[in-house]
Amino acid sequence: LDDATYPVVLDPVIGSATDVGLSSVNQNDTKPDIAFDLTNNIYAVCWQRVFSAGDAQIRATRLNGNSFAPVAPLLIGVSPFSSGIFHEKPAIANNNFSDQFLIVWAQSPRVFAPRDVFCRTLRPDGSLSANSVALGTGTADQFEPDVGGDARGFDDDCVVVWTDASQGLRSTQVATPAAGDPIKQGENALTTTASDRQPAVSKTMLTSRTLAVWRNSAGTIQGRFMTNNGSPVGTETNISDSVLNDSTPDVDGDGSVWLVVWEQLTSNAGILTDVFCRRVNLTGSSTLSFPAPEAGLGVVGTNPNENERDPSVSIHNIRFVVCYEDDRSTTAGTSDIAVAYVGRDVCQECQSRNLIRGTNTTKSVLPAVCSRRSGGDPDSDRGAIIWCDVDLLP
Repeated sequence: LDDATYPVVLDPVIGSATDVGLSSVNQNDTKPDIAFDLTNNIYAVCWQRVFSAGDAQIRATRLNGNSFAPVAPLLIGVSPFSSGIFHEKPAIANNNFSDQFLIVWAQSPRVFAPRDVFCRTLRPDGSLSANSVALGTGTADQFEPDVGGDARGFDDDCVVVWTDASQGLRSTQVATPAAGDPIKQGENALTTTASDRQPAVSKTMLTSRTLAVWRNSAGTIQGRFMTNNGSPVGTETNISDSVLNDSTPDVDGDGSVWLVVWEQLTSNAGILTDVFCRRVNLTGSSTLSFPAPEAGLGVVGTNPNENERDPSVSIHNIRFVVCYEDDRSTTAGTSDIAVAYVGRDVCQECQSRNLIRGTNTTKSVLPAVCSRRSGGDPDSDRGAIIWCDVDLLP
C-alpha cells in the first residue's frame, strides 16, 4: 500500500489500492467524491480542479468496479470550460433505475461573489447531459450542495440539499432520465434558520425515507428525515451534544438505521479535533430516535494528542465504514486516512482500524467513501474510498 493513491477496496479489510492516475503533480485537484452503479459495474469519481485563485472546474472519471482501472474517456469536463468561473464542492450519487450519475456543485463568476448550485448528469458511457441545470439561484449565496442517490430501482430521481444563506437549507428532487437533461422537481425548505450550514444527505436510499444532517450556529449536528422526493418530514432534531463545537457531518444508512459522523473540536486547548458518531433509527414515518444503549455519542477516533477530521461514512451489509483524516504520524505536516468499522446494530467499533497509507511521508486529506449498496448491489460488503494526496514538495 505504500505507493497507493486511490481508491481502495473494503472487503471489509483494506484490499490492494490502485493509483488511477487522475491527476498529475502539475494540477491542483481537491474535494473528491465517489459513487457506484451496479448495472454497469463502475465507480464514478468527481473532483474540483483549481487553475487559479479565480478559476476552478469540475472534473470526473469512471473506474472499473472490479479492477479500478480507469475507463475511457479518462478525463471528463463536467463544468463548462469557462475561464474565470469558480466551480466548487462537487458531490456525486447514482440512480439505480436510470443508471445515471448526478453531479452537483456550486459556482460563481468570481471567488467572493454569491454562488449558485448546478447539476449535470454523467452517463454510464462517460458522456454528459447536454446542459447543466440550475438548482439553487438568486441574490443570496447558494452553496454547499450534496446529493443522495436511489438504489431501489423504482424511479429515476435523486435528492439534493444545499445552503441558502438567506433562508436556511433547501432540498429538491432531481430526475435523471436516461436521455435529456436532469429535471428539477420543486424546492423545499429543509430548515428555515439562515445560519444552518454544511448539509449532507445519505448517499444510499433503500426505502422511501432518507436522512439529511447539518451543523447549526451553536455547533450542534442536527437532522431531519425526508421522503424520496426530497420533501422534509418530522422535525429538526439534535443529534450531537451541543457542549462542544461540532462540524462537517456526514450520514449514510439502509432505510431503518443510519450512522451520523462528525468532527468535534475537543477541550484540549480548543485546537484538536476528534471524530464522533451516533446511530439514528426511524420511528414511525418521520421521527429520529436514538436506541438504547447507544443514547450517548459513540466514539470512532479520539486520541487527545492528534487531529482526526473530515469523516465520511457508508453503509455495508452488517457494518458501517467510516474514514477520516488522521494525523497520528510522528512526522510533522503529514497525515493518513484511517478506516474504522462500526456495527450496524451497536454504535461501537467492531474491528481494528486500518491506515490506508501507512507511511510518514504524505499528507492524505479529504476522504470520501461509498459502498456498492448505494448503487443497487443488495448483498455486497464492498466499496471504495477516494482521497487527495497533498504535494509536500516546496
